[in-house]
Amino acid sequence: MRSDDIVTLGIPELGDAVEIGSGGFGTVYRAEQPALRRTVAVKTLRNAVRDEKVRIRFEREIQAMGMLSGHPNIVTVHDSGFTSSGQPYILMALMEDGSLGDRVAGQGPLPWQEVLDVAVKVAGALETAHQAGILHRDIKPENILMSAYGEPKLGDFGIARLRGGPETRTDTLTASIAHVAPELLAGQPPSVATDLYALGSTMFTLLSGSAAFLRDTDESIVPALTRIGTEPVPDLRPRGVPGPVCELVERLMEKEPAARFPSAEDFGRAAQDVQRALGVSPSRMAVRSDAAHAARRTAVAGNSGDVAPPAPAAGRSPGEGTPDSTPAGEGAPAGRAPDDDARSGALAGASPLAPSPGPGRASRPLPDSRRPAAAPASGITPPSAPAPVFPPPSAPAPVFPPGPAAAPPPSRRGLVIGLAAGGAVLVAVVAVVAVAMVRSGTGPGPTPTVDPTEIATPDDYAAYAPVTDDADVLTVTVPEEWDDVDGSAWEIDGDEIGVQVQAAPDLGRFQETWNVPGLIFGASSLLVDDGSLEDLLDAVDFSDQCTGQDREEYDDGVYTGFEDHYTACGGTDATYTVIAALPEDESYVVLVQIQAVDPRDVAAGDRIVDSFLVTGEVPAP
Repeated sequence: MRSDDIVTLGIPELGDAVEIGSGGFGTVYRAEQPALRRTVAVKTLRNAVRDEKVRIRFEREIQAMGMLSGHPNIVTVHDSGFTSSGQPYILMALMEDGSLGDRVAGQGPLPWQEVLDVAVKVAGALETAHQAGILHRDIKPENILMSAYGEPKLGDFGIARLRGGPETRTDTLTASIAHVAPELLAGQPPSVATDLYALGSTMFTLLSGSAAFLRDTDESIVPALTRIGTEPVPDLRPRGVPGPVCELVERLMEKEPAARFPSAEDFGRAAQDVQRALGVSPSRMAVRSDAAHAARRTAVAGNSGDVAPPAPAAGRSPGEGTPDSTPAGEGAPAGRAPDDDARSGALAGASPLAPSPGPGRASRPLPDSRRPAAAPASGITPPSAPAPVFPPPSAPAPVFPPGPAAAPPPSRRGLVIGLAAGGAVLVAVVAVVAVAMVRSGTGPGPTPTVDPTEIATPDDYAAYAPVTDDADVLTVTVPEEWDDVDGSAWEIDGDEIGVQVQAAPDLGRFQETWNVPGLIFGASSLLVDDGSLEDLLDAVDFSDQCTGQDREEYDDGVYTGFEDHYTACGGTDATYTVIAALPEDESYVVLVQIQAVDPRDVAAGDRIVDSFLVTGEVPAP
């Protein structure tokens, strides 16, 4: 959509803004910046930032994006901030010639020579981003823009990472379904390999004029999802595309991530070889030198939301260049039981925690190894190569086997954890309420102090509001209906070990049954030195009452750790999520537990994950 109507953006230095495009995520405007006598592009996110945690994540991601702006094939980011109405915005260079998506839609497929040129240059941009610890997550023809000088520029770096909250997570998948890697559909995290798949899918679209697995006759996305997971890449040779070019695309779009190129640079060099073999001068691939990218890695330390740790390419030393790899300019800016009382003290008499982790888990000592493991030599970030989405038999078995249906569900009363390390036993007292915290107060707790945020979706609560603990250290946004709140200290046997806040429609029933949704959010500095985060999750295991899923690494841009997710609790539809994580400075541990009973609670869980935040100093015990 394009409009000639001038709008007010609420950004002081900009004027004469005109909408030039919009989508499910946001709106793009052309605007004038008189102070610098230039015309710019302004992208605003559709929704205002409602939670401080999302704001922090946005600011960190924009800083990382800005550090890539000097690359010749990445759209320059001039500035960012928030409009007067609270909408995040990104101020970028205006690409007057539009996107390759526009061109294909208007003119049809591009010549294979031009597609190879674009692919090599975009590979350099992607490699530079990956070296800096940033995944793109949304590569598609619409995000490759053309400059006034005819150069392709990769845009919207990190934008997908900013799509926090239940109002956009569905859009994140459907908006780019044409280019989504099979492992993402299987629930695996984004990685270098998923970016490379999207690059291959983009090349296919540019070469053929349409996406590989979409059909005009599809009445829903289901057939496309099936094709993505099961069908081979359609053969482009009958369309006149040379075999070596087809082979590049086919390898990029392999179902198995490990079968793709190890890195964007490796792909770029292979594409240059194909250019030479076909009698075309190889395109220049701008990549950063090792010293420069090491400096940037230091600069973005802690911004691990979409980190893609680099690894030297096979057979090549770090920083070793190639005749056609050009360093970019260095002057760039930096068991719910069916009955309500079935939960009865299963954890109260638990034995001390064994020092070894549970089956299939790797224990990580504190403090350094709490963060997700670095990528293997292939440069692909998941801890192991994800199994293909189809067929499921090859997927790894769940870490937590289903518990006996008749087993009594655990109560939320208390647990003493013994952690053994190096022959010395460290004893940490951990209160367990719904898994790990105890309700130690009887009052109604704090009530929301600001106007609730209205949410108008069928499968969500009508209104949300923030709640805090009694010490005003924690804040989290919960449904207004969860008005039974307890913000008293996290205690066990009268000993305070941290701060916590609980919220539910009925805390008593929430703590004793699977019938009622709710939240427990706590923080403790005592637990920092008492074992690993995975030991903590092992100690609050619910696999005897629920079907446990594989443990996942957790990273929301503010906290890093691990997450356990349980389904079919007590043989019902109830789900339970437990997150154990650390802030960047590792000064305290956060433990978040969310119980969901229906689809509204699932949406509330997304909102909780986006909003839980420690805003004050966690008191020492």
